[in-house]
Amino acid sequence: MAVLFNGATTYTQDFNSLTTSTGANTWTNDSTLPGWSLFRQPTPGTAITTYSAENGSSGTGSFYSYGTTGAPDRALGGLGSGGTYFGSPASGNVAGWIAFAATNNSGAAINSVNIGFDGEQWRNNLNPTPQTMVLEYGFGNTFGAVPTWTAPGGNFNWTSPVATTAAAVIDGNTTGLVANRGGTLNTLNWSNNSTLWVRWIENNDGSNDHGLVIDNFSLAAVPVPSPTAVPEPADFMGSIVAMLAAAIVIKRRIASKSRTL
Repeated sequence: MAVLFNGATTYTQDFNSLTTSTGANTWTNDSTLPGWSLFRQPTPGTAITTYSAENGSSGTGSFYSYGTTGAPDRALGGLGSGGTYFGSPASGNVAGWIAFAATNNSGAAINSVNIGFDGEQWRNNLNPTPQTMVLEYGFGNTFGAVPTWTAPGGNFNWTSPVATTAAAVIDGNTTGLVANRGGTLNTLNWSNNSTLWVRWIENNDGSNDHGLVIDNFSLAAVPVPSPTAVPEPADFMGSIVAMLAAAIVIKRRIASKSRTL
C-alpha cells in the first residue's frame, strides 16, 4: 500500500485524475490513486470505499474530489460530520483521515525530506469558527500498524480562511487557497524498505464543518552534503615544504636584487 520512493526523484500528486462525476464513485485504497488511502474512525481506521465529486455546494459529510463542476483540476478533501459515512463520530472527534504512503527503496536510510502541499477551502458551512487540518506522520507496514504518529505543527497545518454564518461555495483556487504548506522533516532515520505514512486529520468539528482540501502534494529527499575533504598528513607536510621552499626562493631573489642595486 505505498508508492516506491528512491530519494533521487521528487514525488508529486496534483489529484487531477480524480473523478468529476457526482454521486457515489468507487474509491479503492492504493488503487484509485496509488499510495493514497481514505479511512474513517475509529482507530486504527476502516477503509472508505466511495467518494464523490463536489464544487462546494453540498454540506453532507464525505470525502470529495473537489473542484469547479466538470473541471479537470481536482483536489482531495472532505467535509467532516457525525453521519454514517464516517461511522457516526461524536462532535469534536476525528471523523477520518486522508493518508499517503511511500516505501523507501533508495538502498539507504533517508534522514530528511521536504513535504509540500496547498490547503484549499471549497465550502463555508454556516460556521463562524475557522477550522484547522492537521498533518501527522509515522512509520509502519500498514496504516493501522503505525505505532506512533508525530504532529510537526506550524506550517504543516493550515486553517480555513473563510468562516462565516453563511453557506457558500468557496473557490479553493483563489479565495480559499492557503498555499505553500509543509516544510522539512528532519532526523527521520527512514530506513530502507520501510514505509513512511503522512496523514491529514478530517475532524467532525463542533457545529457544521467547512470543506477542507489538499492539493499539489510533493515529497523530496533532502540531499546529504558531501563531506569536506581532509588532506592526508603526507600531502599536508608536502604543502608546507613547498611553501617554505617558495619563501626561500623569494627571499634570495630580494637579497640578490639588493646587492645589484
